[in-house]
Amino acid sequence: MDNAIRLSPAPIIPLKAVSSVTVHDDTVAVCHGASDSSATGEVALLDRSLKVLTSVRVGYGPDMLTFTPDGRALLVANEAEPTQDGLIDHPGTLSIIDLSQGPATPVVRTVTFESFEPQADALRSRGLHIPMPGRSMCQQLEPEYIAVSPDGRWAFVAMQEANAVAIVDIAAARCIAIEPLGLKDFGATGVGLDPSDKDGGPTIARWPVHALYQPDTIVCFAHGDELFVATANEGEPRGSPSSRLSARH
Repeated sequence: MDNAIRLSPAPIIPLKAVSSVTVHDDTVAVCHGASDSSATGEVALLDRSLKVLTSVRVGYGPDMLTFTPDGRALLVANEAEPTQDGLIDHPGTLSIIDLSQGPATPVVRTVTFESFEPQADALRSRGLHIPMPGRSMCQQLEPEYIAVSPDGRWAFVAMQEANAVAIVDIAAARCIAIEPLGLKDFGATGVGLDPSDKDGGPTIARWPVHALYQPDTIVCFAHGDELFVATANEGEPRGSPSSRLSARH
C-alpha cells in the first residue's frame, strides 16, 4: 500500500484529564483539568516537536479549546461541571489567551456571565434550561464548545445543558448575549421520531413531543454577506446533581 499513512512514534507528554487538543501553524495547545476539583485547569502550549513552551491557568474544568483564524488568540471553554456529590459547583467561564506576543508569553483574560444573572427569569421564559434549585444561573451555564467567526471577531459558545448559545466579543473579552434555543416541536416538523424504547418496536411518527435542543459541537461560517451558526444538538438530560450519577455519560 504505497499510499498508506504511517505514524511515527512521538514523545509522550504526561498530563492528567486531557480534554482537547488543537493546532495552529507551529503551536500545539492542550487543555487539561486538575485532579483536585477545587483547582483550576491548565493549557499547555507546545512547539511542533512537542516541547512544552509554557503552561497557563484557565478556568475550572476546561473542556474544549480553539484558535482564532489568525492564531493570535486561543479560546477555552471552561465547563466547570459540579462534582458527582454536588458539593463543588463552580460557575462556567471562557478563557481568552492572547498569543500576540508569541506562545511563550501568553496573557489570559476571563469572560464570566455574572452580568446576566439578573436576567435569569427572563432567559428561562425564553427557553434557558436552568432547573437546579439552589444553584445560580452561572453555575448552570457550562460552556461546552466554541466556534469562532471567520473574521475572528465573535465567539459562539454552546451551553449544552442550559440549552443556549452565548455570544462573546473576543477583543473586548465580554459576553454580549445569551440566546436560549427553546423547544423543538417533533409533532409539527421533521420526519418524526421514536420516543420510546419500551413499546415493543420502532414507531417513528410525528409525535406531540417537545424537546430541548441542547447543543454540543458548534461551527460558524460565512455565506455571502451572512454569518451562520450550526449546532449538533445532543439532547442530553439534565437534573439535580444526584440524578447526574446515572443520567450523564
